[in-house]
Amino acid sequence: MFQAKFYGLGADGTVGANKNSVKIIGDNTNKYYQAYFSYDSKKSGGFTCSHLRFGDAPIRSTYLVTTPNFVACHVQAYLHMYDVTRGLQKGGAARPRHGTAPPSSSPTLPVSARPLVALLAKNHGLKAKGGMGKSQAEEAKAVACGYWHLWRYNPQLAEQGKNPFTLDSKEPQ
Repeated sequence: MFQAKFYGLGADGTVGANKNSVKIIGDNTNKYYQAYFSYDSKKSGGFTCSHLRFGDAPIRSTYLVTTPNFVACHVQAYLHMYDVTRGLQKGGAARPRHGTAPPSSSPTLPVSARPLVALLAKNHGLKAKGGMGKSQAEEAKAVACGYWHLWRYNPQLAEQGKNPFTLDSKEPQ
């Protein structure tokens, strides 16, 4: 079973993008899915956390994801306020967000949600439609030229009390 958590800010598009991702996967695969969205009553500007699960068997689990395979944090300050990688599975991926994303070519699926859809497409046979098939190549170009920063998560560093995130791209400018 694939489990993901997305941390965002109310009205930044994270919850909407995750709802669209669930709909895309639910409509185009035979996967079972579960989604739960928690957000502040302030909505705009408040804390949001999306909990998503996909798998081949019916999902009989609590709504909150506690051991994600993938974590994305779209608010830099949350990296210091919350333990966003808590429970991250060994070999899991964390994508902290720094700076501004390049403009999205899709009005309904922001760049921030594309890695999840691309990863699920690759691992579960979902055929990309439109420009989604090129999103990872475009992201790689953005990292290579220094527009986006690629961070790696190492749980061993966290266990040693060190910063578990290391920069694996050009220094921020």
